[in-house]
Amino acid sequence: MLSALGERRLSACGASVAKGAVIDLHPACGATKEQLECIGMCPDWTIGRGARLYLCAGPEPISDGPVRIEDDSSLILYTARPYGKLSLDAERRLTIDTAGMSRLRIGRGVTLGKGVRLVMRIGAGGKLNIPAGRTVTADIEVEVGSGEEKTL
Repeated sequence: MLSALGERRLSACGASVAKGAVIDLHPACGATKEQLECIGMCPDWTIGRGARLYLCAGPEPISDGPVRIEDDSSLILYTARPYGKLSLDAERRLTIDTAGMSRLRIGRGVTLGKGVRLVMRIGAGGKLNIPAGRTVTADIEVEVGSGEEKTL
């Protein structure tokens, strides 16, 4: 089960994941403890009972930690270009242009309150910042267009 795999990956690198949490990590987040730590997910994340976490984030750091997702809340991130712009050169080698990467930056001490739903959609080259110490207490859906930058 995909959710169990995400839970095991986060728990293995020190995140606190409660029973019943649903975790779905896009491959761009990484598969190893080292890759998850590189994007700032562990060990400072706490995910509560019944919480839902879906992340489609690229290989750059997304969090300064700690991040708390309380019971029954949802943090959902969709990105148009988690890696940036991918293309094949004349020799059919993969090239990556990170300038077009969709980016999320979560400051230290961010909390998603109990039962709250935060849905973020970030277009190609867009950037969303969640300032340090922010506590989200009401449902929010935010869309960042291609090339735009917003702060929540």
